[in-house]
Amino acid sequence: MKQRNIRIGLGIVFSGFVMAGLYNSTGCLPKVKESGSSKDPTSAQLVLEARNALETQNVAIAKGKFEQAYALDPNNKDANLGVAMTKVIMLIEDPDVVNIIRKWDMYAPSVKNIIYNVLNNTFEVYGSNTPYYGRDPAKDGLTKLITYNTTSPYTYTGPFLYYIIYTPPFSKVQIDAVFASSGNAINPYTTSGEIECFPNPWEWNIGAAGDGRYITLGGAEFDGSFWVLKANANSLNVMVYTIGSATAKYIAPLTNLTKSTKSISAPTQTSDESVQTSTASRMYSQFTTLSNKLPKNKTSLLKQVRKAIASAIPSTAPTVSEMQAVIDNKILPVINDAINKFRFVQGEGYTFTITPPMTGNAEVVNTILDDGEFYAYDSLLNIVKMGLLFITAYNLNVDWNIIEADPLSCINGPSGGLTSTVNATQFFTLKSNGAAKMNTALAALREAVDKAELCYNFVFNQWGYTGIDYLNPTRNPHDNGMKWHDPGDYCSFPKKEDTDTRQGLDVCQMVLTGTGLSTLTVVVSGGTETTTLSTTASSMILSTEVTTKPDSTESFVFNVTKFFTSPLTRADLPTFGYDLPINGTLSQVYKNPTYQYLGVGWDGVQGTEDDQTVESEAHIKSDLPDWTFNGMFPNKPPGEPDALVYLDSAVLLNQAVWEGWGSALASDGTSIYLAKNDYPNWNIHKINPSTGALITTYPITITLSNYYQINDITWHKGELWASATGESWSDGWYYYKRGVFRINLVTGLPENEIAITSTSWTSFGGLASDNTYLYAGYSGGVIRFLDTETTLPSTPFFTLDDTPDSMSYDGTNLWCGDYDEIKKVNPTNGTVIKRYWSYADGGGLLYWNNKIWMVDEDRLLSLTAP
Repeated sequence: MKQRNIRIGLGIVFSGFVMAGLYNSTGCLPKVKESGSSKDPTSAQLVLEARNALETQNVAIAKGKFEQAYALDPNNKDANLGVAMTKVIMLIEDPDVVNIIRKWDMYAPSVKNIIYNVLNNTFEVYGSNTPYYGRDPAKDGLTKLITYNTTSPYTYTGPFLYYIIYTPPFSKVQIDAVFASSGNAINPYTTSGEIECFPNPWEWNIGAAGDGRYITLGGAEFDGSFWVLKANANSLNVMVYTIGSATAKYIAPLTNLTKSTKSISAPTQTSDESVQTSTASRMYSQFTTLSNKLPKNKTSLLKQVRKAIASAIPSTAPTVSEMQAVIDNKILPVINDAINKFRFVQGEGYTFTITPPMTGNAEVVNTILDDGEFYAYDSLLNIVKMGLLFITAYNLNVDWNIIEADPLSCINGPSGGLTSTVNATQFFTLKSNGAAKMNTALAALREAVDKAELCYNFVFNQWGYTGIDYLNPTRNPHDNGMKWHDPGDYCSFPKKEDTDTRQGLDVCQMVLTGTGLSTLTVVVSGGTETTTLSTTASSMILSTEVTTKPDSTESFVFNVTKFFTSPLTRADLPTFGYDLPINGTLSQVYKNPTYQYLGVGWDGVQGTEDDQTVESEAHIKSDLPDWTFNGMFPNKPPGEPDALVYLDSAVLLNQAVWEGWGSALASDGTSIYLAKNDYPNWNIHKINPSTGALITTYPITITLSNYYQINDITWHKGELWASATGESWSDGWYYYKRGVFRINLVTGLPENEIAITSTSWTSFGGLASDNTYLYAGYSGGVIRFLDTETTLPSTPFFTLDDTPDSMSYDGTNLWCGDYDEIKKVNPTNGTVIKRYWSYADGGGLLYWNNKIWMVDEDRLLSLTAP
């Protein structure tokens, strides 16, 4: 079955079944027309008036008429369907919803923006003497230029070096030319948002008015679009030539609008035709992007929590509780009501006919809505319901005044001298009705799958196979409704796609049935790989394919329902903390968790815009409490490590060792040695591990040909050894060099080179020593050799899943690091004793003093490996 992104009313986007004709050319919900008769003439008349309102694109009036018709005759199917659709659409302009959005200083699109793609033709002009890279010049304090012209060209006064042509959200203008008063053309400088050039999309200099070249600025965006132009000389005025009915007017920034103090009210049935319209952002995205307002990670949740906010939070920002109240009191009741009304018309052989005028586009064929569409709508609304129930099941309040400066304040409380009135102990805990909501969410998910199944069966009965491998119409072929093919192409949905769709539905049914405990088994036998999904009640072969893998059997047990019946809370997460303590005052200034202000930019000049600061990074401070995730993965997730390495302590390194790349580590038992590459120079820095202080630096002179990068270092028999790689170009071929050598710290020279004879590329990395043998990562494993050998082994002593990038020896075991995983390995046979996630974005791996040591950019980390 084909998948496309479709959206319903709220601007909520789903990946669902293709609903040809149910959405117009902009992907939006069309208008409906009554089909069939009404028991009550008054109700029928109201439905007719509602339909007429839709044909004039007035959804608000249509909603009121449908609601009146339903109140008179709840059995009127036209009224049921009309109320269901229009109530969902009109959530966009619900006063409480708009109020929440305005508190975020965001734009909420009107119904005509979303449903009928109706755009404003307004634009604004701003002046600035410095470059501009923002998104909304009004909010960013740029000088708004005023014009008294009502038609093109529009003249603005003010001598500026830069001019910003700006279209607010859901606005679109065509700019024919822009000139300065001195006659000098203004050249493009930078752009952002929706911008198209004609006729050459890459030629930003549009030239003279009427020459056939122009720029279309803006469109159906939730953010404004702007075009920054740099004047050849500071002009006294600027002239903007436009095409069509452009309107130059000032749109007040939302920060200057009066905020509604209306409390969030419970839902009521109303037929009021007046609605609060707005030019304000997506409503639903405000809830789904809540995670972006909370601590983030460099990589993933279980690796490292990171700073949270990319831009300032408005002072009027609502609490999460306010947003949840809007969901509970306004959005969920509308969705529940819509689901019930869709079900009233399902399975009755009922149809609605959509006429071309109702779609607001060039459609010329009637579209018949039937059970295929009704089941699909039901399924999609249940998916929305599931997500909203999850969002409202948890306590998620944070203090927006300090969350940028101290992202971890939401779970640990404020630090660095900051204060807050928000109770951090409640964050990510279930509300009193949270468990019940999660169970209801599971029921909604199951209903979504059931309705998707009914949709599939219904549509397939209309479009089946007649002895060939492609869909052909068997009943009602011209209804222009839901199809699993491109219009006019009956061969666009072959049986293979149908089989995959059918199997996908069956899988969803299996994993959500009963207790939800399922097992995925992959068996490789005799060159065939078979994947099977099984539950206590049934089993299904998902795939069978030819393979060259050796015979094996792997099983993965999972339970989807546990996500809802045993939902995760903060008790299931590791603890978090900063590697370096934050300075609250500095953190507020720089809107990041900040440890120290260095006061000098990267260019070495005091007081420049790029003043250096040292940010505090959020780190995991304990292992994951339960690797089964409350039973979702009874045997822990497949292929995942056994534990996390987590932060014990961190010290800031001397700024003199920040330059270069690579961070190989070794220890002589007292100090730590850090190797940094800065080709053609290598440096070995001797560091005090307790303070991060630089004791001394050993410059290394490269005398061995073709090496350019140290991969790893290790202390071996009282001397420092290194592994290195390089390459050279000769006779049209690259020749690769890999080897190890001793570093003479007195002379700074590499000695006693032992190289790999092959010049072909093969991975080569980490280096470790047990004071008898040296070990190096090579070719998907580890080689072992003595320091007296003249060449390195050509085959691994044992293999691993990846070539270790860095290695260390703890007196008994090898520690092998690659990518984001660390393995504790038996050095005699390569058996992996334990796997760890290494979440630190750094280099080097040293096991010393019962800790793992790594370098993360400008700091030295001490980590615990449980």
